[in-house]
Amino acid sequence: MANGLLSKVPMCDTIHVKSEGPGDTMPERIGDFLITIGAITREQVDHVLRMQAGGDSRIFGEIALELGYLNDDAIKKYVDHMEKQKPRPGAEEQVEELGS
Repeated sequence: MANGLLSKVPMCDTIHVKSEGPGDTMPERIGDFLITIGAITREQVDHVLRMQAGGDSRIFGEIALELGYLNDDAIKKYVDHMEKQKPRPGAEEQVEELGS
């Protein structure tokens, strides 16, 4: 939790990644993203999810950090990725204008 990164971006947010079709996106959960970048294993993600299902109300990243599954660098990569996925201001209007 150093640098307050967890407080800036909720860990339960979904991010959107390209799928096979042009322009299509599909949601990707934080655990899947962290597995993709090699920051955590499927077993570790499943453990965190079981803890949440068992009543732990903390966000994914808090649990994973406490268990030693993640470090601040992995959280920063996720935050950076989330920032890149944000729509640019005015992008929706441009898309709507093109479709008119």
